Amino acid sequence: MGNGQHPFLSEYYNICFVAFSTLDSIDDHKVSLDVYRRMRARNRVSFITRELSMAQALWLIRKLDLVISMKFHGIMFAVNQGVPFINIAETRKTQRFCVENDLAQLSIPRYSLEKERFFEVVKICRGTCDTAETCGHIGAPA
Repeated sequence: MGNGQHPFLSEYYNICFVAFSTLDSIDDHKVSLDVYRRMRARNRVSFITRELSMAQALWLIRKLDLVISMKFHGIMFAVNQGVPFINIAETRKTQRFCVENDLAQLSIPRYSLEKERFFEVVKICRGTCDTAETCGHIGAPA
């Protein structure tokens, strides 16, 4: 989520950036650092940059309260583990998955991401989430 639209989340959540891709052309950690640099509250942020096995990735996702992903596999891991997710829709594959499974309300087009709309979708996923006490950890596979 390199567009910097979610720096306000660290006011409500512990944020864990998970790098699933480390290829030179698609380096999730670089994207995570770009978002991190735009954040005001950085004390509730952690990074996982090492390669994870499938079992480790699924275990990690299961521990999260909410997954935000721009990638198909981030969404699939969340669905597999029963964790609410928000799709920052970048590809037709993620958009189509959400539409075909009646989850379009959990998908936000990447270039129209606004704070108010984002909080609406967070509330759909998690119920009311107005204070730090009602929120927990949020995973952000880039």
